[in-house]
Amino acid sequence: MGIPQMEFCESFSTVYSFSFPNIWLILKKSNTFALPELAKPLHDAQMCGSFLSNIKYITEMKLFKIWKIAFAMLAAFSLASCSEKHEVLKQETNFGVATINGKAYRDYLTVAEALSNKFFYTPLNGSGKFLISNGSFAYLQFILRDDSATSVHESWLVLVGISIPEGEDFPVIGKEYPIQYSPLTDHTFSGGGNFYELKLLEQMKATKTADLPSGVGGLKIPYAIDFITLSGTLTFSNSTPSKDGTKVNYSGQYTLENQPDEECGKVNINGKFSLTLE
Repeated sequence: MGIPQMEFCESFSTVYSFSFPNIWLILKKSNTFALPELAKPLHDAQMCGSFLSNIKYITEMKLFKIWKIAFAMLAAFSLASCSEKHEVLKQETNFGVATINGKAYRDYLTVAEALSNKFFYTPLNGSGKFLISNGSFAYLQFILRDDSATSVHESWLVLVGISIPEGEDFPVIGKEYPIQYSPLTDHTFSGGGNFYELKLLEQMKATKTADLPSGVGGLKIPYAIDFITLSGTLTFSNSTPSKDGTKVNYSGQYTLENQPDEECGKVNINGKFSLTLE
């Protein structure tokens, strides 16, 4: 998952570069600590104790004022940076949109969610949302939710695996990749894992299983544990290299549906995506 690298704000770094010795130096240069009476000769020994007490009192009062100024300045900086930081944390990276049975959803991630690793439970967590495994299989992940969703469990998780044909320069722009119903997706998510984590496609290829599917898809509906199998198509429509040429962003669309059952009925998903190949 390509997450943008961001520097929170200049004022936030200002807080940490700000130090009390700097305040001391500034006030000292401005003559705040000038005590002319220190330069006077002490001719009267009896006044020495009183004089030193006065110096101590004056110094303590000035230090107290300095700390008050310092804390006030730090508080001001902190308030400003927190406000700016809050705005940055709300910024989104959009990966696509989709309709599920006619209702609109989005695939997006905020900076705050990325930093807190909110979607740690997803199969491709830590690996991105689009990757190629062993040069033979491609995996794409879509986390679809509406703007009212407040819990990670309210999202629709779509996982697609594509078997890359031998010798193909994947992905081919404009090619329609078929997604087939497959028992590979019928595993309990929490206990049995899923076809990506279990590397089932890789195992089938290694054992030269005759019925290796060209592509598989699984859907985990909100609050569900099990994946249900999907079929349909996925097409890459465009590719855009990054400015430094190290990565490529691919856009495309997909149409998927399940086999209707009594538990969740018929589910039709039509989506568009914009993902960076990791």
